[in-house]
Amino acid sequence: MEANVSITYQNKRLIASGTFFTFGEGETTLLLEYKNDYIKFVFDILNDESEHKNVISSRVVLPDTLRVTIQNYRMVMGNAVVGPTELGEMAGTSVFMLLSVRGAKSDGSKGITYSIYVQEGK
Repeated sequence: MEANVSITYQNKRLIASGTFFTFGEGETTLLLEYKNDYIKFVFDILNDESEHKNVISSRVVLPDTLRVTIQNYRMVMGNAVVGPTELGEMAGTSVFMLLSVRGAKSDGSKGITYSIYVQEGK
């Protein structure tokens, strides 16, 4: 017998979630496909000695690509969850993301946990 899990919050349904680890500084790409549409997330990890600590910023670089820059996250225990942030639309519905980052090792690698929701009934 197969099991299906559906997680919803009010009128939003979880379509993707997970945790991955980066190898260190540089780019890691996540491609989300949903109903013949897609969004590419480029997670850019930066570690420097600047006064900027635990900064997450993002910008749209193409209509279907979001670059998320994660700077100086060194806390092994992680940070509070960032979001939910509305990213725009995918397959004709609003898309939201929640994100948490933690430092994994002294080499600059990070553990990234994400949850992506779509708004239902739209």
